[in-house]
Amino acid sequence: MKIYQTLIGGAWVDARGGDTFETHNPFTAQPWARIPRCGAQDVNRAVAAAKTAFESGAWASATPTMRGAMLRRPKSQPACRARSLRPCSNWAESRPTSSLQTPICPMR
Repeated sequence: MKIYQTLIGGAWVDARGGDTFETHNPFTAQPWARIPRCGAQDVNRAVAAAKTAFESGAWASATPTMRGAMLRRPKSQPACRARSLRPCSNWAESRPTSSLQTPICPMR
C-alpha cells in the first residue's frame, strides 16, 4: 500500500499527530493508500512556512516580472506532476487514465 506524506515548508512530513487514513479504490473497494490526517498543528506549520517563504524567500525580493517567470517554470506547474497524480485522481473520481491525458494547466 502506498503511503503519502504532506508537503510543508519544502519537506515531505507526516502529520504531527501521526494519524493517517486509508483511501479505497472505488473499482475494487480495496485500500490502496494511506494519507496523513492533518490537524490544526499541521495547518499552523504550513501557514507559518508559507508566510516565511512569502516574506523572506525568493518570492519576497522578486519583482512582478520575476514572480511571473517563477510561476511559468515547468517545475512549478501542476501539469508536470499530472502523471504521478493520475492514480489518485482516477480512483477518487472513478475515471479511466485515458481521460487525464490533457494537462491540468497550460504549459508556456
